[in-house]
This record gives sequence, structure tokens and C-alpha cells, in this order.
Amino acid sequence: MKDRDVIENWLEKQLYANKEYLCYTSFNSYLREEFGIQYADTLQGCVQRYILLQWYYYQQMGYVCTTIQDLLSPSSLFSDLFKRLKGEEWTNDFVLELLQNLPFKGDFRPFILEEDRLYMHRYWDYERFIADWISRGTEFSTVYFEDAKRLYSQRDYEDWVREHFKELDEAKLSVLLHLFDTRLSIITGGPGTGKTYTLEKILRVCHHWFPNKRVYLAAPTGKAAKRMGQSISIDFKDIYGAPTTIHKMLEVQWDGIFRRTEKRKLSADLVIIDEASMVDIDLFYHMLKALKDDTQLVLLGDHHQLESVEAGSLLGDLCSIGAESTQLSLPYQVFELYRVYRQTESSHIPELAESIKMGNVDLVKHILKDVSKVDVNWIESNLNINSHVSLLHSWAEHDLSYLQDLKLGDSSIEVAQIESYKVLSPHRVGSFGCDTFNRIMDQRNRQLYPQKNLSLWYVGRPIIIQVNDPNTKLYNGDIGVCTAIDPDRITKLDDGEEDILVSRLPHYELAYALTIHKSQGSEFDHVLVILHPEDSLLHTRELLYTAVTRAKKSITILATEEQLKKAVSTRTNRRSGLIKKLTQKLI
Repeated sequence: MKDRDVIENWLEKQLYANKEYLCYTSFNSYLREEFGIQYADTLQGCVQRYILLQWYYYQQMGYVCTTIQDLLSPSSLFSDLFKRLKGEEWTNDFVLELLQNLPFKGDFRPFILEEDRLYMHRYWDYERFIADWISRGTEFSTVYFEDAKRLYSQRDYEDWVREHFKELDEAKLSVLLHLFDTRLSIITGGPGTGKTYTLEKILRVCHHWFPNKRVYLAAPTGKAAKRMGQSISIDFKDIYGAPTTIHKMLEVQWDGIFRRTEKRKLSADLVIIDEASMVDIDLFYHMLKALKDDTQLVLLGDHHQLESVEAGSLLGDLCSIGAESTQLSLPYQVFELYRVYRQTESSHIPELAESIKMGNVDLVKHILKDVSKVDVNWIESNLNINSHVSLLHSWAEHDLSYLQDLKLGDSSIEVAQIESYKVLSPHRVGSFGCDTFNRIMDQRNRQLYPQKNLSLWYVGRPIIIQVNDPNTKLYNGDIGVCTAIDPDRITKLDDGEEDILVSRLPHYELAYALTIHKSQGSEFDHVLVILHPEDSLLHTRELLYTAVTRAKKSITILATEEQLKKAVSTRTNRRSGLIKKLTQKLI
């Protein structure tokens, strides 16, 4: 076999057909430069580069670490290259030895091996610190009830909670009764189970009994923070301040530097984070570093939803330990809310979501095929998107009608009577991606509402902001709608602030169709989920569950039977060592 340039040549050929290889081509070029061209093209150098390319693939997928076995199990992107390099002949010891002797320049050592797990050094540091912080939770007391206003014992507190929150179900009541028992608490549950409703009750308790307690409210994104604020009464926002992003709370600068650190900690006594499933390991680490030793942390989120865009699955890991570790004394609490309040009792959406969460393919298909369950539907997909243009046109017209009624309709029409429509997809680009759907739907509505000046804009045209822009007070995930033309103006849907000229908008895209990641934290009356008819790494149980639970009144899934089955049966399994580290500390 000719080893020289085998990887570089192979990547260049793949790149012609699939732009997904672009990042791997760049990473390989960096490795050749770092290793030195002469060494990089030897057989050993080629194998080491392949191993790191495979590691990079998993890093792109959000893994905190990879195992030797992961590196010996080629992903679909690299299976052909693995065979060319005769990877089936490699052993665990062979790969381990190569990883221990990576030829980076000077003293640069970006990786660390822990048992059979390969980490970037900083992720290993993050994970070790997080495990230490959580395991030390029992060393720090939380609330001394004797010092609380008008309160003399924990029994007095519990009696008061039961007396003043009789309307709560047992799960929510348990949150309030035991919230102050540990430094870390997790409140998890599916959409509509009342997580933010419970948040309001927590704030009521704090204000009544612990009026001097400094409470900070935050979320991973500006959109999530805004929705958190919408669920809290004005009185509590006046007392504790409006929720903000975690980045803003930690005073992150434009260059990524955190100003709130262990040397300049937050003054908060209690920090509550919403949409915690979206928090990655990097952000979680920096947040913990900025907390005082006795600061309580409460995480709210649905651990069955999609994980963070960046590395880690912290909420899922912590909840899984809580569910599976019957013999361990955990230094934190996990409260799971089960009862769904969002849909009516006749809705079959919770039933479908639960069957997806269980991974029961047969039950999912049975529910979707049951003609008596009119609010859950399944349409068999064709390979050509042109076969579904009429369906997209119909949803485009429904969505536009909703947006026009919402912003420009008769004032006598109540908002609650207007029904929203949204198309969701795992992909942003491609023939079955949001870019294509948005183009088809936008063209349809421009045909229905042509403009004399040939403007692309028409009243009701929706957009979604892609970046944070404090100058216009628009943030990543904000959705706006065109309310006037000549000049074209946009109004945000969720807070009705003043119009802004299109020319002043930061980067945006059309919003008839959204990626499922972008839809997290939002809900719509009617949702159309479109899965690509061909295999995709994004077709997972967590992704489909997240999409289905965006719907309040009806859900329609456009997918082949094969891809529906794959999505329901494939779990996201981001590798990390956090569970093992915590378990070892708690034994």
C-alpha cells in the first residue's frame, strides 16, 4: 500500500461529493502541519491522523470523550478509509500506544487518556471539577430554617407549604417541601408538565420566607430567557430582576472571557436555570466556578429532549444517575414531573410522545395509523421533495394567515382563537432541509401577494434572527413578521416592540420552517415534522421527541417507514465520564 498522502487524497475525493468533509479536510491539514509532513505520511503517522479524525467526528457529535472502542468502530463517514488503512487489524493496545505518542510540536499535549477514554485536556478538567463540585454538595448547608422570617423549624415550613399549595400535585409539592435539602436540585419533565409553573411557586416561597435571599434567574439563550420571563409574574421580576442569559449573568466578553470567576464570584444565594438540557459542559463548568460554596443551584429542563449544541449531556447524565443509582446516597435531588397539562385530556400527542420516549416502534406506528386519533398523523414520504410541494404550499398559506391575523387582524379576534402552524426539520440545508422548505413556501405566498415594486417582502412574511445583536435588542432565535412594506418593517412576534426596518436587521433567515434545534422552548398549535427519506445521523429518538412535543393541537409526521423506525429506535449516546467519576466518588 502506498501510504504517502493516502488520507489527504481520499478526503479530497470525498469532498467533491459531500461538503460535510470540509471540516475534516481542514483538520487533517492542521495535523500534517503539526506532525511534520515527513512523519505525517508514514504508516504510523497516517494511522494517528485517522484516529484523530475519527475522534474529531465524535467531538463534532458532542462527545466529551471517546473510548478506544469508539475509535476502532469507524463511523459511516470514514468506513472506507478505515478499510484502506487495514483498520480491522488494529488492536486496543496498538491504538493506545499510538495515542500515548502523538507527535505534536514542543510540549503541546492537547489530549489526555483516562483508563480507555480519550479527552481533550480542558474537557477532562471540566468534567473532574464538575464531579468534585457535585460530590461535595453535602459539605455545605443550604437553608437554616431557624433564621428564616417567621419560621422556627423545618416542620413549620412543611406545614405552611401544604397549607398554601393545596392545588399542587404530589410531584410539585415534593419540590417545594424538599427544595432546600441539597445544594443542587433538578426539576425535570416533559413539555406541559408545569416546570415553569413550579418555578413561580419556588419564587413565592423564597419571597415569603427568605426575603433577603438573592435569586438569579437565567437560561442558555436569549429566547429561552425571554420565555422564562413570560412565565413569571411582574411582581417577581421587579423583586428578582428579569431572567437573563447565562453568558450575561457571567459577564462573558466579546472575546469569550468570563469576568465572573472563582476570583469574582456571583453574589447569588440561589441560581435557577431554565432549559438546562441546552447547557454544555464548558458553560456549566464556568457557571459552577462563579458560584459561592453555599449557593444553591436549581436546574429545570426535559432530559429526554435534544442535548446542547456543544459538547456534553449534563442534564441527561445527572438524571440517569438519579434514576438508576438505588444504592448510592446522591448529594443532589432529581424531581420528575409527569402529569401533562398543556394538551386536553382527549389529545393523543402525549401518548405519541411517551411511546417515542420508550422507543416502542410498533406502538408509535399503531398510534399514527389509528384513524380515530385525528390529531396525530403520518404521511409516507417520497424521495423527491417535489412530490410534497402541495403539502408545503398548504402549510405556507396556513402559517401566513395566522401571522397576518395575529398582527393585522380584527382586534376583536382573541389571540387564543388564532391557530399557529410550523414546519420542523432536523436539517437546515439540502433538498429536505429548512432552506428548501422556506424557499418553496415563500415563493407560494409571494405568488398570492405580489408586490408592485417587485419587493421580496409582503405582510406576514416571517423571519428568525440568527445572531445576538444588542444594538437592535434582537437575539438568536427571535422570530419576527413583516408588518408593513415600502419601507419594509419587521415586528417581533413575542413582545410587540416597535417595528424595525429590514435594512437594520442582523443576520436572519425565513421562518416558515425551523430546525428542530431552533424550535426548542417554543410551541405551536399544529406541527409538521419532515424527516429526510435517506439515512441521517440526526434521526434520533431525542430529536423526534423534541419535535413532537412542540405541538399543542396536532402533529403530522412526513417520513418513510424506515426513517421513522430509525428515529424512534436510535438513542443519542454522547460519551462522557461524568457518571463514572461521580459513581466512584460516591461509593
